[in-house]
Amino acid sequence: MPRGRLGVFATGWLAGMAVWVAAAAGVAAVEVWMPETGEVKLEEPPGDDVAARRDYAYALIGAGEWKSGARELRRLIKRNPEAEWRGEARLMIGRALLSGGKYRKAFDVLAEVREAHPGTPLAQRARVLQHETAMQQTTASFGKGADMYDRLVETAPGEEEAATALVQKADATFNARFYLRAQDAYLAVVDLYPQSEWAPYCWHRIAECDLERASWLELGVQGYQAAERGFADFLEVYPENQRAPEARRKLEEIRRRLAALNVEVVRFYAEAEERPWAAIRYLEHIRDNLPGTPQSEWAEQELHRIEAELTAPPRGRVRRLPLIGVEQTPAGE
Repeated sequence: MPRGRLGVFATGWLAGMAVWVAAAAGVAAVEVWMPETGEVKLEEPPGDDVAARRDYAYALIGAGEWKSGARELRRLIKRNPEAEWRGEARLMIGRALLSGGKYRKAFDVLAEVREAHPGTPLAQRARVLQHETAMQQTTASFGKGADMYDRLVETAPGEEEAATALVQKADATFNARFYLRAQDAYLAVVDLYPQSEWAPYCWHRIAECDLERASWLELGVQGYQAAERGFADFLEVYPENQRAPEARRKLEEIRRRLAALNVEVVRFYAEAEERPWAAIRYLEHIRDNLPGTPQSEWAEQELHRIEAELTAPPRGRVRRLPLIGVEQTPAGE
């Protein structure tokens, strides 16, 4: 039977590492292609040639046999302590551990690569993989992943890299629905790195934290008002930012929600409590601060109705009252 070929292009932490696997039907024959090795036949174990054994170990990792590949690379590194390819091999071990879900070990190995090759493209590649490791660890265990992000902040080679790591930690915290902690992390970015390119993003996310808390915890009017202020402030400072359209949509959504919540409060005082005068300030808020919502016109009508029914003027207002037995004296008399 003709051989079939299955192509897999790996993305994310394996970016730039393409793996082709070819298998004959009914035959345990596998070929792996990687940029680092070219095509390697896994059914043909290499001899004593160091380069061939290294490529074979890389191919094992690319084919998913990460334990065997990492074990072989460790042997080769130990036997060849001065080899110039040792850094690349240790980076590949980090990849192997990451693919196997050994996040702490992967992070530590990649940290050693960075320390041994500071300022090099290899160190930068190791840092990128550390970020990926922290992200995956956070998904599996938030606390352990957060610790990794803290280490990335501490070991960042510059302020922008530190800000990026802190933003990623904040995003992971947000995704874990720890909105207060996420908000603190975003605030830390704009406080510690005010000139960072992440500043607009963080202010937008700070408002999102308030919105998510208000929605998730059903915090009522006060919770949504905090989110409203956040998005309004963002639009005032960054009206042309790429996130401005989304901020405007969310601000409209919040104001509709606030109008509906205020209507609930109005009906509570007017109907359940039978104290319509207590609802006046909420009606005024809808009319004055939430124009354009379906409830704003209704609020204006309700204000007129309640004020007309009250025997005394609402607090802060005056009303002309007739005095029985008292006549008004014309001017000049």
